[in-house]
Amino acid sequence: MSQDRAPSLLLVLWIVSALLPGCDTDGSPPPPTEAAAFPWPELDGVEADVREHLIETRATLESALSAEADSLSLGQAFGEAGIVYHGYALRMAARSAYSRAEALDPRSARWPYLRGHTLRVGEDVQGAVEAFRSALDRDAGLVAAWIALGEVLFDLDRTEEAEAAFLRARELSPGTAAAHAGLGRVRLERRDHAAAARSLEEALRLAPQASAYRYPLGLAYRGLGDDERAIAEMEQRGMLAAPPEDPHLQRVREAPAGWRVHLRRGTSLFTEGRFDFALEEFEQAVISAPDVATVRLNLGTALVRVGRAGEALPHFEAAAQLDPGAALPWFNLGVLAGRAGQDLRAVEYYRRAVECDPGLHDADFNRGNALRRLGRFREAAEAYEGVVRQAPQRTEARLGQALALAREGEDPAARRVLEAALALDAEDPGVRNALARLLCTGASPVDAPRAFELARSLVEEESSLEHVETCAMAYAALGQRELAVELQEKALAAARGAGLDLEVRVLEENLARYARGETAERGWTVESPVLSPPSLRSHSPAPAEAAGDGE
Repeated sequence: MSQDRAPSLLLVLWIVSALLPGCDTDGSPPPPTEAAAFPWPELDGVEADVREHLIETRATLESALSAEADSLSLGQAFGEAGIVYHGYALRMAARSAYSRAEALDPRSARWPYLRGHTLRVGEDVQGAVEAFRSALDRDAGLVAAWIALGEVLFDLDRTEEAEAAFLRARELSPGTAAAHAGLGRVRLERRDHAAAARSLEEALRLAPQASAYRYPLGLAYRGLGDDERAIAEMEQRGMLAAPPEDPHLQRVREAPAGWRVHLRRGTSLFTEGRFDFALEEFEQAVISAPDVATVRLNLGTALVRVGRAGEALPHFEAAAQLDPGAALPWFNLGVLAGRAGQDLRAVEYYRRAVECDPGLHDADFNRGNALRRLGRFREAAEAYEGVVRQAPQRTEARLGQALALAREGEDPAARRVLEAALALDAEDPGVRNALARLLCTGASPVDAPRAFELARSLVEEESSLEHVETCAMAYAALGQRELAVELQEKALAAARGAGLDLEVRVLEENLARYARGETAERGWTVESPVLSPPSLRSHSPAPAEAAGDGE
């Protein structure tokens, strides 16, 4: 098995959200009679179609106020305005409108329920609890409210109350996956792994696409001692949940208009892992705003995530032309070029990305990978060094640097880099494996006993093809020819069974060397792919309401 494997290729695919102006309050609106105090949203900088929609909404509400309509009609008018403001993420106005509707229409559960969602998004979780309870006082059969209540109670570590809410939701609607998933999370928190597994299995039976339930199910299996099933579930982890049917929130989602709204909806759907639906929103945004770089970038992102990378290319190119000073279009072009085997182009794209944003060290990381594949080891080592300077904790960058240095024939420098990486993370299997091979292979092994200890510990942790091969190398370096041959034959049989032609050739060559009592060639081939499959990250840089980014 080849060891010269560059660290995983990263595709930084940004999802940028554009929200309208708005700010939060504590959720306490003025009394219904104080119409003049209503917090009408500011319209400065709002695109034309959205501005027109908000003006119409205000005019409709003011007309109802001036007509001195009855309480129920006026409550309905406030509620409908709240839905529009909620749809545009204008939470202060939405909360005030919902609260007035709630007071004027005391029998409807819709208004406190929707107000609870504005409070929940605004991180007033206790306020959301009270609002959802108010909704359920009015309509105890509102399944979505029971699930929302259970989720916010769980966030507050009030697990017994959360369990009661999820149980009520399951009783009302046994076919709602979110109710079973909520129970699974509560029971997992209590370390009742068997009950958690049953609930989460049922949730996935009802909603097989809900990848967000895979990871907690894996944790439940791990708690039951079933590591094989745990790993299988965790490898399928994702962000897609299965929310309950919710016509009230659906009205909110359908209320807005304008390309920024499509962008915001797409952002939310992308974050939830609902990539097909996100793609539809981004396509609509591009129709309305084809010359906005962010829109093009996000559409390309979604196309990659649904497996249509070829269609993403022209959108990334358009984003780079529209905003040539932005790093991410160049970065993503580099990733697509690398995936297509166009490493020369990838190197140039990554260089442009770094010129635009010197802090984007993932660009230097991927540039190092591409340069290694091109056999330009000295330049690759320098690219990885750039990553190490900015992010010293990234052992995968140090590993790539060491592999490039070793291919350049600079074993002492490669060893220093690997020792430094090992000092940062003594458990990193890739670093330990690379160091073991460096110490025990080549014309004159440097430290065969230490290499053997490293290789033995790796095999004890995971008897993989790579680790077994490294252990055979160490046996050969120690002069234990028969053990080296025995292990190498096992590794060779596994490689043949897996159809790994390149590895089979290297293994056969080393097997012949061991049979002659010789040590192994290093067996690092530059053609080898990455250590693990390319990872995909999504970032949401801070819009008006939510800071941070997610991976």
